[in-house]
Order: sequence, then structure tokens, then C-alpha cells
Amino acid sequence: MRPLAVAADARTILEVGSESGLSSRVLLNYAAKVAGHLYSVDTHPGFDTDALQAEFPDSGTFIRGMSLDVIPSLPTLDLALLDGDHNWFTVYHELRELERIHDNAVMPVIALHDSDWPYGRRDLYYDPETVPTEYRHPYSPAGLLLPDAKVAREGGINQGMNNGVVEGGARNGVMTAIEDYLSDSPHQWKILHLPMYFGVTILIPEARLQARPQLREYADWLEKQLHGSELIALGERLRLAETIQAQALHEELRSARARIRELEAQLTVNMQAAPE
Repeated sequence: MRPLAVAADARTILEVGSESGLSSRVLLNYAAKVAGHLYSVDTHPGFDTDALQAEFPDSGTFIRGMSLDVIPSLPTLDLALLDGDHNWFTVYHELRELERIHDNAVMPVIALHDSDWPYGRRDLYYDPETVPTEYRHPYSPAGLLLPDAKVAREGGINQGMNNGVVEGGARNGVMTAIEDYLSDSPHQWKILHLPMYFGVTILIPEARLQARPQLREYADWLEKQLHGSELIALGERLRLAETIQAQALHEELRSARARIRELEAQLTVNMQAAPE
């Protein structure tokens, strides 16, 4: 994302979904060098935002809240990174809200994460109550397995999360939201889809490509990398399979450790109760 920001000469940046703060730090370092500003939005960031804010007092603003509540209050942007709640309702309306605040301005470059499996065609709800009932699909805390379109009976990736039970269909998943937005958008876009790391889709307004030759050069370079997309997709499929296996082993280890603690506690009780 940093090379994309450089190519776009981005000064005002939005990050939705900061997780551990690794991307936030990269973007803050960039913003500090170009006298820019990062707006980072997350309901529950997994790091000390106050400490990072103190380190970059003039280059970033951390906002705890829902993206759909925050975006309408933001200034116009050069770059928007959307990696928040991975469901159709949220992503589609994030894009529409970005369009609204740029009613009289050029749209930003937009990069969206998780546009491939498992959430490209399947909703995930971090908090189901934040999504209106009419847009909410049935969901389950069961994990997800390749190549099944259904939730797994055992194991799978992202167990315990509110995963949509059904994959595919109308208004379901991140990529479906992107496609539906593009079909409604009055703007002209260059679309780049990177089938790796759960899928990254980049939308670049033609107006920015015309105004910024460096951005067009970088977009063309990225597009050339996609000529080997079959190999990239294969690599991603193998990585996903390994991730599923690793998470399953982690869950088994967690359960085994919990059982060991229970047995140790019971043994202690028995020993204390035993006669001298």
C-alpha cells in the first residue's frame, strides 16, 4: 500500500480496520514525510492508539467507531484502505459514503481487502446487530473449509466468528459489494484484482490516472504482475490450506492445555483430600 500511496501522491488517507497497527505505522511514517494525514478507523483497535498518536501527533487521527458513522464527517481523500467488517452491507455502503463526500471532488484510490475466499462471496459479521436485518444472511460460528461452500462441521478457518452459512448469491460478500457498487457508480475506474492474501481489489479513478503519470505507471506495473495470476492463485490456495490446518492444530493444542490444567487442578484437590 505504501508504493500505491507514493504513486498517487496521497496526502489524506483513510484506513478502515487497523488491527495490530502495523499498516497504521507504515502509513503514518509516509504521512509524516509528505505533511499528510492518516485517519484510522476501528471499533476495537488491537494496539495502544494513544501511544502511536503521541509518536505522530500531527500525522494521524485515530477514531474508535463504525466506518459508516465516521466517513460522512471526513474531508476529501486521496487514498482509502477498506479492511473493516467483511460483509456486503458494510462494504457497499462504505463505497457509497465515499462517493457522497466526494460529490464535487475526484474520488480517491480505493483498496479493499478480503475480496477473495473466504469472504469474497460470503458475509462475515463482527457484530451482527450493526447490520440491518434485511441485509443479514444466516450465520454460524462454525469454521470454513476449502473447497466446500458450506460451513464446516469440524475445524476450518475463523471458527467462532459470525460466518455466513451460505456462500454466493445476491448481496453476499465483499467482491459482490464491489461489483454492485461499480455497476451503480457514475465514475470511470481502472480495476486491479490481486488474487493473493485473501484478495486485494484496487479501484483507481481514471481522473487520477490522467492527472498523475506516476500513478498510471504503477498501475500498469501492477497489472503486468497479474499475468501470472494462475500461479498466484495456486500459491494462495496452498497458503489457505496451511492456514486452516494451522488454526485447527492451534485449537487442538488450546483444548489439550485446558484439559491438562483441569486434570492438574483435580489432582491437587485429590492429594489435599487424601489422608495422611
